[in-house]
Amino acid sequence: MEDSLLSQTYWEDPVPDLRLNPGVAHPGPGLEEAIAAEPRLRGHMLFATSGSGGRPKIVCLSKQGFLTAADWTNRHLECGREDRWLLALPLFHVGGAGLVARARLAGGGLEIYEGRWDAARFASLAEGSETTVTSLVPAQLHDLVVREIPAPSGMRVVVIGGGRLEPGLRARALRLGWPVRESYGMTETAAQLATQISTGDPAGWLKVIPGWSVRIEDGQVWVMGAPLLSAYLQFAADKGEWKWRDPRKEGGWFATGDCGEIDPQGRLRVKGRVGRVVKILGELVDLERLDLRLVELCPGGESVLEAVEDPRAGWRIVLVTERDRAEGEELAVRFNEGVAGFEQVREVRTVDRLRRSPLGKRLPQSEGMGEGMDPAQAVPDSKA
Repeated sequence: MEDSLLSQTYWEDPVPDLRLNPGVAHPGPGLEEAIAAEPRLRGHMLFATSGSGGRPKIVCLSKQGFLTAADWTNRHLECGREDRWLLALPLFHVGGAGLVARARLAGGGLEIYEGRWDAARFASLAEGSETTVTSLVPAQLHDLVVREIPAPSGMRVVVIGGGRLEPGLRARALRLGWPVRESYGMTETAAQLATQISTGDPAGWLKVIPGWSVRIEDGQVWVMGAPLLSAYLQFAADKGEWKWRDPRKEGGWFATGDCGEIDPQGRLRVKGRVGRVVKILGELVDLERLDLRLVELCPGGESVLEAVEDPRAGWRIVLVTERDRAEGEELAVRFNEGVAGFEQVREVRTVDRLRRSPLGKRLPQSEGMGEGMDPAQAVPDSKA
């Protein structure tokens, strides 16, 4: 599939290109037929993601916009023909497809990491192929750091995206010579829209890539630019059909759902999600949707789910329960049977009483829960 992205024919082909993760359930019935019947999808790439309500949706990106985003990023990071690229992300995500598009535009060589993720094998391939530019998610960087694997001698840029980069992990990576550049973006923006340009940039503060416009409104990050999605395709279960929805507001602005701030130098810092949505191993996880499943299994209200920060995965799901430990662990097993791997409960904690307000409203249970286990959850295979 990476070979097609490197060809001019692919980018000129008007047939919509649907890129789905083969390891998860199909987004819904009739999707392919709906795509074929929608003339506005000519010349588009389509990626699946989850909405804030947990319902699957398809992000529709024009191929021209995708290439524009790749070009802007190459200019921002000063990537050119002399660079050699290493792909270690799946091509059903914009991070992987975006790296291939950037390599094509830059004209440098591209190496493909294939098979299940292994940090040592990745580093060896990067050294042997004289890689200068790659992209990773925080979990992959974590694996390199905990094994104390030094950066290959020629590595110049390692873009980190798909989730929050913990400052301590960043510092350890820099000490090992990994030239990490924190980035911020999403499927809707065809990958990154803000990326550090130097390892000396302060942790968490990112330079907005020229071409993008960013503003903060009521604490939320809004963005505008040519690579933005054209629309969502969302499944209307009541009608049994896929609907076209353009989420852009007046002037072409898009609300990201992230809270952030901009400093006097124009750098962006993202603080977190507006709602109860977190990224785990680069995947959006909607806690409200997971709560609904928990209520089905445990309608009494004596158990809740919380997301706590995790040094490798970004976040992890914890079951907090008033039940005894054996019952809590049995509940976690039943819960995990019906959700994706990255959505599964990774820890059970028992409490005498869940925290609630005087009016009975449930309060966050996660105070003091930031420390704990490091789940050894595998990064998805990079071969799509």
